Amino acid sequence: MANQKRFDEFYSNGKIELGRSGNFVSVKNKYTAEEIKNRNKIIASHIEEAKDEINELVNAIVEKIHRCDPLFLLLSATDVAMSSLIHVVSEIQIDQDSITNMRLIEYIQSILVAQPYDEFSIDEDTQSEMVMEIFADIENLFMKCQFFNLIWAAQAQEQGELKKEDIDYIVEAQLMSNVRGHRYQFQQLDDLEKLLAPHSDKLIEVYGETADSIIEGLRKLEISLSSGKLDSLNDFISDYEAFQRKAEGKTFDEVEALLEEKRQSHTVQDYLSKCFGTDLYDVKKVTNWDERLIESLSWSIGENMDLFQKTEYPGWPIQDLPVQKRPFIKIKDIVYCFDYYNLFDNIYRVLQKNIKEHDPLYVTVWAQRQQDASESLVAEKFAHLLPNAKIYIGNYYPISGSLKQMDENDIFVICDDVVIIAEVKAGSFTYTPAITDYQAHKRSFADLIGKADYQCIRTQNYFTNNGGSVTFYNNDKTEKFVVDSKKIRRIYTVCVTVDNFNVFEAKIEKTNFFNSASGTIAISIDDLDVYEDYFDSEICFLHFLKHRKAATRIRNLTLNDELDHLGLYISQNSYEEYVNDFRDCNSFMANGFREELDAYYAGVHNSLIAKDKPTQVIPQYYREIFGYLEKNDIDGRTEFGEFILDFAYDERERLDESIRGRILREKQLGYMTPMWVEFDLFSYCCFVNIPDIESLSE
Repeated sequence: MANQKRFDEFYSNGKIELGRSGNFVSVKNKYTAEEIKNRNKIIASHIEEAKDEINELVNAIVEKIHRCDPLFLLLSATDVAMSSLIHVVSEIQIDQDSITNMRLIEYIQSILVAQPYDEFSIDEDTQSEMVMEIFADIENLFMKCQFFNLIWAAQAQEQGELKKEDIDYIVEAQLMSNVRGHRYQFQQLDDLEKLLAPHSDKLIEVYGETADSIIEGLRKLEISLSSGKLDSLNDFISDYEAFQRKAEGKTFDEVEALLEEKRQSHTVQDYLSKCFGTDLYDVKKVTNWDERLIESLSWSIGENMDLFQKTEYPGWPIQDLPVQKRPFIKIKDIVYCFDYYNLFDNIYRVLQKNIKEHDPLYVTVWAQRQQDASESLVAEKFAHLLPNAKIYIGNYYPISGSLKQMDENDIFVICDDVVIIAEVKAGSFTYTPAITDYQAHKRSFADLIGKADYQCIRTQNYFTNNGGSVTFYNNDKTEKFVVDSKKIRRIYTVCVTVDNFNVFEAKIEKTNFFNSASGTIAISIDDLDVYEDYFDSEICFLHFLKHRKAATRIRNLTLNDELDHLGLYISQNSYEEYVNDFRDCNSFMANGFREELDAYYAGVHNSLIAKDKPTQVIPQYYREIFGYLEKNDIDGRTEFGEFILDFAYDERERLDESIRGRILREKQLGYMTPMWVEFDLFSYCCFVNIPDIESLSE
């Protein structure tokens, strides 16, 4: 009864307690260790039964797909997926049914290219009904696969070959493998354009297309696959309304002449082909790319059978799918693209792999150009975030004081009294599922995050252990720049990855792969891109970075997206302290804090749904002070900014009002009057210096 009084709503079955207080939900597990062990044993005993059920369902889906026209089936799946996203502007608004609907295309397309369908037994009278059965079966399949992950976990615990933390990771990785979409639409191709540009000569050789022409084609596909159908429908309605206005007051023969004019113009046919036909998905029509490029990105029906032949889970959607390796499908000599997310999530690595297969000797060249391009891209983003900063790329320093052996740092940023040590990792994260290739996941984390963290800390140690003037060098051992370490107040270490495995980067210090207690922030280049767009003040960005680093040391904070950190910061400011108020819980999860951010960036892409940017409360005089400090590159501005930005929002408003009142009062008196404010934890004295007003004497 005592527990119930703490909550607005409370439920308990004796083993699980659920309580809600406001928008906080508490879940408490009261099972004993022995009860959990017995429960796992019972659950694990169903694994063969679960496998058989899933295999039977996969076989049924394969057989039903054989009885449908593949083009009609994929068009129907596309319509269902698009209808699931109507009025959706934030990820949190997407329910489980919508997630399954969005994955219909990729699974159906993968089955089609993985099965040798010589002919399709199509019954026109029952095809629509069969399509709906297939969709329902796939929804059931995805649900069974989700439950299978839990059954597999119970069996893994029974077998005792993996640590609990490893099992937890595998299950989470499998669940999160359902997530699609690495970035906001407004940023879909900007970074890709810069990463592909250095390879334009090789792209021309292999595909007959430049990097620019590939990007241009992708831009056209982006429109076709997202807003193309709605745009065409709106154009059709506008054209019809214009026809009505033109036909008003006309005779029957005159109206008939106008109709004939429309028939001859083919405009109506164009609208219909886009709204109800295949024109928006015909890759050649949309992009006009060279056939070599289109063919390299497409599978024919039955061309890739790995989904069924090279796995212990034949046909299951829990593994890497053919559509993730080639996003297009060829049906009756025409190549189509239906899957928006698998195209844009994977296109960079697909092109890289295709180039490698064409010319294995280019692998080294690709890697070097990729590293150079990614480092330049990250440095460019830091330059926009921190306009006053000095940024150095490719920096070397001696090992053990001797220039005979040197270590390298990718990016070194100096802004006021703050240093950012950044390492950029352009390598690819494994595409294989954790449930079948856990070791590959461990290697990916070690290569992309573990090594970067080690390099960051090694550079930091060189910088902090050589007090005073610290020298960095060029590759040829000539002096590059010198930094006075005594003037540096804060150091941030950051690992930036080209591949986006955001769900784990957002909480990298909580993973079980390596012990990272350094406070290194792991972030994808996509999310750094959002920060570049979001922050318009270097003082505010560095203040966020202060709290982002502090959040790495909150062991119970479990976020599944980097932008949840930003959402929490906007909402709570010192959000690590906010989470610390719940330190008695084992895991603190924050959902919905980036909903306004998602809505805002949906509006950035589509002005028809534009929203105001969600921001912290930054009063007028705060903005004016920061603007002056940044414009004039005033020393100590970051520490001062941190101090007043750490104020609660109401105290920020109070300071702003006090400054306004102090200005008015000093103008009345003709001399400066200080303002003293005292709190339990800190106090401050504020002076307002007005030109031509008498200053205080020393």
